[in-house]
Amino acid sequence: MKHLSILSGTLLLTVLVCLTACQAPYAPAQHSSGPDNSYSSRIGKVSRIIGTGQVRINNRIVHEGAVMLSGDHIETVGDARAALKLANGGKVLFDADTDPILEFISKAYCKLRILINVGSILVDTPCEIQAETGSGAVIKTLKTRFHVTVTSEWTALTVIKGKMTIRSNVGGIQVVPAGYQCMVFRDRPAPLPVRVETWEPIDWACRLDPRLCREYPSSQRNMPMLLDLPLRKATTLLKDAGLRLGRIKMLRTRDKDLDGRVARQTPKAGTQIQPDTVTGLTVYRHERRQKPMLTVPHLEGMHIKNVRVKLEQAGLKLGRTYTDSTTARHEIGIVFRQKPAAGTALAPGTTVDIWVFQKEIPRQPYIKNPVLHPPILKNNSVE
Repeated sequence: MKHLSILSGTLLLTVLVCLTACQAPYAPAQHSSGPDNSYSSRIGKVSRIIGTGQVRINNRIVHEGAVMLSGDHIETVGDARAALKLANGGKVLFDADTDPILEFISKAYCKLRILINVGSILVDTPCEIQAETGSGAVIKTLKTRFHVTVTSEWTALTVIKGKMTIRSNVGGIQVVPAGYQCMVFRDRPAPLPVRVETWEPIDWACRLDPRLCREYPSSQRNMPMLLDLPLRKATTLLKDAGLRLGRIKMLRTRDKDLDGRVARQTPKAGTQIQPDTVTGLTVYRHERRQKPMLTVPHLEGMHIKNVRVKLEQAGLKLGRTYTDSTTARHEIGIVFRQKPAAGTALAPGTTVDIWVFQKEIPRQPYIKNPVLHPPILKNNSVE
């Protein structure tokens, strides 16, 4: 029984040690409100989010201004990208579909650990950084700006400023200076770093922090040619080039084939621009040709003989003529009303109706014709 008790105690101790040592490395740390617990420290605040996807902290959707604590798990879903402003200075920029955990190793000495399973991040902070990746690589740095892309099979480290070390899961440590990249594959020693000629990580990071574009002119690109392109295609080209569509102005045109096409662009095609540059477009809008409007002349008081000539000079036509009798000799043939009224705007060729005085014809007295209307005899007498 004594040996059985010792054996049971040994097994129990082994199980406890195993449970303690085999915890998942990417499990978020539990927050505590205690003043001495380093995991209650604030890592930083989400300062900017771009894209149509979601940003989540501990599987909860967050927006700009959200606070991230030590040990929190942050992820960008879809095309969403996020910038995290660190409480101890600096920033971390998360690319699309990135899945890291950030925690303080020591807040007093500003030691930050990043556990990144997959995705791309750009880190710029004076804190000491230790990054552990899903492909087994371990990165250490101090006061360095760097970019790292992680998959399940490899880790690509690009140093932008300062100097870093990277170690693979099977050993082999390499020192990576600024301007160099080291791509470490799982189960292989870290290879020698190679020189970086282009700054592709800066391109996407510029959208979150435009200051990076000014610091690295090599991230500039030529403004694409958008003239004569349909607006939808021009918008797609701008998005693919990492540019933003600004104000759209309209330019009238009588050419139906130009409707909806780009007439002008700002900046001009071929101009050296930074990522995230706002581009203004002027787009043609087709409008039917409208005939010029004409003004109806004043016809009232004018003799009818001159009305037709007056209307033709004004580009209009004489419409219906209505008459009314008058006994005044000086009013005969004079226009006393018109429709439309003088000063009305009409299209060329529109008719104008007038009312004219004419001589009143006196009525003749009615006389019966004896032939057509013979007298009627009544009681032998003429009635």
